Amino acid sequence: MLGLGTSVTNIDSGQIYKELSELSNYADLDVHFDFSTLTGVHEEEVTAATNLGQGGAVFNISTNNGTPSLDKENFGGRLSVAFATAGDYFTLGRTFQSANKSFTFFVVLQRDNLEVNAIIGSSVEEETSNHVRFTGDGAEIETLMGTDEASITTTLNSTSGSTVNYTQVAGVPSVLVMRRDTGGVLYVYADNGILIAISSGDMKQAANFRFLTIGGLIHHHPTTTFDGHIGEVGIYDADIGDTAAITLSKELSTKWGVNRRL
Repeated sequence: MLGLGTSVTNIDSGQIYKELSELSNYADLDVHFDFSTLTGVHEEEVTAATNLGQGGAVFNISTNNGTPSLDKENFGGRLSVAFATAGDYFTLGRTFQSANKSFTFFVVLQRDNLEVNAIIGSSVEEETSNHVRFTGDGAEIETLMGTDEASITTTLNSTSGSTVNYTQVAGVPSVLVMRRDTGGVLYVYADNGILIAISSGDMKQAANFRFLTIGGLIHHHPTTTFDGHIGEVGIYDADIGDTAAITLSKELSTKWGVNRRL
């Protein structure tokens, strides 16, 4: 089914985009939350959400912490979830764990400040828990996968590994797609399919990746929060490849009105 995109940054509201079910690798999309499909009024607390991915109801958002709430003022009026105070996050009904090294993670988000923010994390009670979070004032992504390696920082505002110097901007919507191949190398794409970074290959040790929370909590960094908005988030239990990752980024950018090119 085709949908009609909306605009916050000069993309016409009539732009046509493809739903994720129309794209390749849909059978591998285990976890998927599109918060624009929620119902309610602006600033209403969100306590649950249905997993739209192929993993089914076991990954439904079952509880919240703090008061994540509906937002209608960003993303051109398309519903998103605001994480506005310390400790706002969702917990899935079950921890997602990739079958092997490869996976593809995506998120449509807007950060309201460029302090250290986590997007997703694992609350497993051990010294090292998996996570994806921002550091370096929007210029870095820190990832931790499994217990076999230390956290890895991938620099975004550098042309090392890519030809693009990219930094996130506070208050500006963006799309992030991360794919990890079978060898453990991480590729990061931003708005409209821009390849912005490739990891140095230091992530080869971890056998898989897992997460349980959306919006901030990391067990070994319990004060880490996410300050901003999330419109859509999901993970494929597969490396969908370069072409599909670029397409995914472009379709999400059209849908959510993200037209930043650099």
